Amino acid sequence: MDASVALGSGPEVALRQLAVADIMTRSVLTFTPQTTIEQAARLLNDRRIGGAPVLDGPRVVGVVSKSDLIDLIGDGSAPIERVMTPVLRAVRPTDPALAAVRLMVNDRIHRALVMQDGRLVGIVTPLDVLRVVARGGAEALAPRGASEWHADPASAIYVDVRATWEP
Repeated sequence: MDASVALGSGPEVALRQLAVADIMTRSVLTFTPQTTIEQAARLLNDRRIGGAPVLDGPRVVGVVSKSDLIDLIGDGSAPIERVMTPVLRAVRPTDPALAAVRLMVNDRIHRALVMQDGRLVGIVTPLDVLRVVARGGAEALAPRGASEWHADPASAIYVDVRATWEP
């Protein structure tokens, strides 16, 4: 076991100490229920994200993901309200970041919506959590602008695991 984990300074401790507001992405791409499948697919692809909340006015009514859109891929003019998943639970900005992680794990979802006073204020994705783990606690809190959305592809490191893997 790693000494830092044994002493209580590992990623779980950082996620307990940080608030959801510390790790969430504030600039959230959203759709309306009438957004077409083609429009949603194009925007998700262009922004390199896997899904986004669906708002009816200020009220969150669901979440749509790329996998939801595949169900109606033949009819790009259909509205996404036909395939979106209703939102049942969310986290608050003041909750511990670990609450967002547990919500994603327990509900088997890829994004936790952050709600305050009945309105959407952010989103937490696995990439937001991995940023904390990879950079460690406070170092992960570098401000992210609207142009970063939910991805940070420029800083990714890719390794070809086929060269080292043996069946």
